[in-house]
Order: sequence, then structure tokens, then C-alpha cells
Amino acid sequence: SNLGLHSTRSDIYPAVFRLPPHLLRTGSEANEILLTLFTPRPLVHGAITQGPVGIVSLSKGLRISESIVGERVVLPLMIAMGLLTLAIMAFSWQLTSGLSDEKVRSFSFYCLAAAAYLFNVTRLPREFMPLNAGKNLNFFLRMWMDLSFFQLVTTYFEFRPKWKNIALGFYGFFLSVFLIRTLGGLISDSPDPIVSINYIRSMTGVREWTVTYLLAICSTPLMVLVPIVG
Repeated sequence: SNLGLHSTRSDIYPAVFRLPPHLLRTGSEANEILLTLFTPRPLVHGAITQGPVGIVSLSKGLRISESIVGERVVLPLMIAMGLLTLAIMAFSWQLTSGLSDEKVRSFSFYCLAAAAYLFNVTRLPREFMPLNAGKNLNFFLRMWMDLSFFQLVTTYFEFRPKWKNIALGFYGFFLSVFLIRTLGGLISDSPDPIVSINYIRSMTGVREWTVTYLLAICSTPLMVLVPIVG
């Protein structure tokens, strides 16, 4: 039997579907349930992006759905709001007091960068941009947060190694690359992402995500630089 079409507008919130009890057979009469997924915007939302996928009771399905939304959307958003509040408080203190403390300024920028990255973790920004732009934006914000964390640690502990400027240069390079690729994704992937991405793939033989992935791998040492140095 065919259950018909069920649609959801977001890849953030879980999709929960009710199945008639007579479809769930066991033993020698066990049947197979085939789930066919498609999307009118395949390069923006790739159907199922995260699990779990399974058949459970309605009450358990709702509990799982609520826990996923709480974990992947609500919790990062609350932490992001808290960090943004700390950043505003630190900036306000410097403005009202007339003091310019390098440590407080580094702390403010780190809170601001971390808040932006955690907001992006909720995947809310990706609802309004092409897939490749969203992926590059994620790495750009992560690199910005790592850079601000590096600045915060070296400033707070007054740690100024000779290679600091070299590290800052690499941070700046990857930040620029990811930012350019994000802007390029917003321009070239709109309004018809299928044509532009397929054109790039046919000309170079390389998928856009492959390039982004390789850049992320190359920038990994910068992401773990502070824990290694510490």
C-alpha cells in the first residue's frame, strides 16, 4: 500500500510520520517498508541529513523529536545568546569606563565569534542559503572562533612566541578563502544552483564539497593549535 506524500520544509526539525498498525507485520508475514526521499532543491537540502531513522511508538517518536530539537537547536542557541550577552557586557564596560584593556577586548571578540559559530551550529542560517555556501560559512565561522580563541589565550597569558605572526597569517589565509567561497556560493548557486554546480563539476571534474573538505583538512592544525600549545 502507498501512504502518499508527506512533506517537511526544513532539514533542521525531525520529520515524524504515523504508520497504520496493519502495515507492521512480524514473523513469516514480515513486510518491507520503503521510504523514498526527494527534494525540489537537492543542493540546498539533501533530504535526510542526520539520524536516527527508525520505527517507534508515537509517544516515543515525539520524545525523540523534542530531544533532537532541544539538543541541536535550542541548547546551542541558548549558549550563543549567553555568549553574545557577555560580549556586549564586556564591550559596554570598556566604553563606559573609558579603559582599553587588551585582555577584555580579546575576551569580547572570542565571545562574539563563539556566539556566531554556535548560532550556525543550529543550522538555521543554512535554511536560507545554498548548500555549498552554508558548508563554507560553517568553516569560516569555526576558523574565526579558533583565531579569536588563539588571540585570547596568547593575550591572557602574555604568551608571544616568535611564530605567532606566522600562525596569524595562516588564520587570515584560510579565513579569506572560506569567506570568498561562501560569497561565491551565494552568488553562483543562485537562483539556479543545479546549473552552476554541474557546470563547475563538468569543467574541473572536482566536486565543490571535495574542495571544501580538503581545505578543512589542511586547516585542521589551526583548529587544534591552542590545545597543542597549551
